[in-house]
Amino acid sequence: MDRPIEKAEKASCLMKRAAVSVICVLAFVVMLYFSVQSLIVTCDMNLDNGMRENIDYRFDNVIWNLAAAAAGLVFFYFIRRPLQRVPAFWLELGLCVYVLVFGTVWVLSAQSAPTFDSFTVTDAAARAAAGDLSGIDSDYFRYYPFQLGYVLFSEGLIRLLGLSGNFLALEVLNVVFLAAAYMAILKCAALVSGNEEMVKLSAVLLAGCLPAVLFCTFLYGNIPGFAFAMLSVLAFLLFFKKNRWYHGVLSAVLLGISVCIKLNNLIFFVAMAIVTVVNLFRTKRELLLRAGYLILAAAMAVGLKSLPIAVYESRAGISLGDGIPMVSWLAMGLSESPIEDGWYSEDYTVGNFNENGRDPDAAAGDSLATIRERLSTFLQDPAYAIEFFFCKTASQWNEPSYQSLWTNEVRDHYAQPGALAEFVLGKGEYAVKGYMDLYQQFVFAGTALAAFFCFRRKELGVSLFLLVLLGGFAYHLLFEAKSQYAMTYFVLMVPLAAYGFSLMMEKTDIWLSRRKEKKA
Repeated sequence: MDRPIEKAEKASCLMKRAAVSVICVLAFVVMLYFSVQSLIVTCDMNLDNGMRENIDYRFDNVIWNLAAAAAGLVFFYFIRRPLQRVPAFWLELGLCVYVLVFGTVWVLSAQSAPTFDSFTVTDAAARAAAGDLSGIDSDYFRYYPFQLGYVLFSEGLIRLLGLSGNFLALEVLNVVFLAAAYMAILKCAALVSGNEEMVKLSAVLLAGCLPAVLFCTFLYGNIPGFAFAMLSVLAFLLFFKKNRWYHGVLSAVLLGISVCIKLNNLIFFVAMAIVTVVNLFRTKRELLLRAGYLILAAAMAVGLKSLPIAVYESRAGISLGDGIPMVSWLAMGLSESPIEDGWYSEDYTVGNFNENGRDPDAAAGDSLATIRERLSTFLQDPAYAIEFFFCKTASQWNEPSYQSLWTNEVRDHYAQPGALAEFVLGKGEYAVKGYMDLYQQFVFAGTALAAFFCFRRKELGVSLFLLVLLGGFAYHLLFEAKSQYAMTYFVLMVPLAAYGFSLMMEKTDIWLSRRKEKKA
């Protein structure tokens, strides 16, 4: 008879295989949908309406798109041999240097200054660094107190660098954080696959990801939050591989910082928590380590996000309250907007909050009524529901620039943009967007392949990346839509695409070898 620990290990193995299968099937369906959608139609973010955010839909040339994808596959197939002679370390280093140089050149050329929400949070941080907390006691932070995490993070950097007035240095730091995220991704790829070719292809493919680099001029929590999240994932994978407690502690702390900077990074916590739970029942030591990690990660992710609010309330001697309730964002995400279905509309957030005397409970009650009404509408008119969610998903996931160009077009500037920015945002805009469109289609198809192969191979590390993607998709399917929110998840697709294409090429090599043997 099996000992209890052996039974637990068998049950854990079965649970893991079942969980990976479900994740991979769902991810494959989502990525197949994205792939087909991107072949047929493309969304373009431009400035053609009064709100300065506008989305146009255009039908694509499917034959041209398929031909471009085939050309990409041929390119990848034939660069494998020369890549074998290049150590992975040099490709990783080359990618890091490339991102740092190109990103810095772009920041200095674009000369973008914080505007709108970006200005509000950086201005509050700069004032707080100078001892002026008047920027904290404002309607903005009474509506969105969760933004104070990025304010505190920025204040620390402003104090450290001695900045005042010009924040290009913070944008250059965004470039540094993006490079760190890329390095973490490549290290994760090596741990997940053990396949050096996949790591090398990931480095090559990441070098072609323009939206992330062009987005570095946007001072917000997206990029630094993503960097800390990826470093947390790397520590998490090391924790699972080596069972060292300090890797788990490091992962939990980095995760807490990530969530502080960008609240949406709770999705990473949920994904890592699910992976931990399905691998919980192992040896007694592993059980204790992983249970301890779950508790610490939950404390960091949930507890630290409230710390910046408490810090600023104490320093300013004010009470900001709970802000707009989360359910209001769900009501907005299920409603129409002047921009596009599910995009931002003050009617369901700020408007609703003020109409209810800034009482979170009363505002939540009205939001719940809106949600019930919208769900009833979807049930009564399925055709409308399909159109609504098609437009909502397409406008955020199938907008190839992920607002990386738009965000530079609408911002104020410290000085006249340089030649590079003038070209990319002017005459070359649609050439750049055309490249981004083809690149996006290639990555979508590769990620669908990754989900297919992961289903067959049951690789937990790959399924962790897929689970984060599913979390991002599900969250933004229901809550606020915005294509810039999808950008970090798109970056996560890049190593998955490399994994999918690498395995497909291995299968191709085997098939070609067998054909040669038959002919011989």
